[in-house]
Amino acid sequence: DDFDLSSIDSTKDESDDFDLSSIDSTKDEKIEASDFDLSKSDEDNNLNELEEEFIDLESLKAEFPEDMTLVLSIPIFGKLSDLSKDELDLFQLVHNFSVVSDIVSNSEISEPKTYQILQKLSDEGFINPE
Repeated sequence: DDFDLSSIDSTKDESDDFDLSSIDSTKDEKIEASDFDLSKSDEDNNLNELEEEFIDLESLKAEFPEDMTLVLSIPIFGKLSDLSKDELDLFQLVHNFSVVSDIVSNSEISEPKTYQILQKLSDEGFINPE
């Protein structure tokens, strides 16, 4: 059960099996900080947008308190076909639930967007406070 190692050519250099000439060893690929645009102004802009969204949300919440009851306008003068899918969904939630807190909690869209759409539906005469 001994192995016969005499048939192995010990003079053969294993590097002969690989062609390394195609590798450019002088090329130094480094990721530089300049490869990414992380400027302070972008961070400031994002922060400002979040602050504006928060301020807008707070003002919209003041206009539509959680205990406010909303009803559909009768008659409806605007075209329902002009409303987006989200606006139609919210219009239906107003019809089904009436109370702002229930409308917001049952909405599948974000809270800020829900309040923005309530504002639009109110401004365009689709819904009114009771």
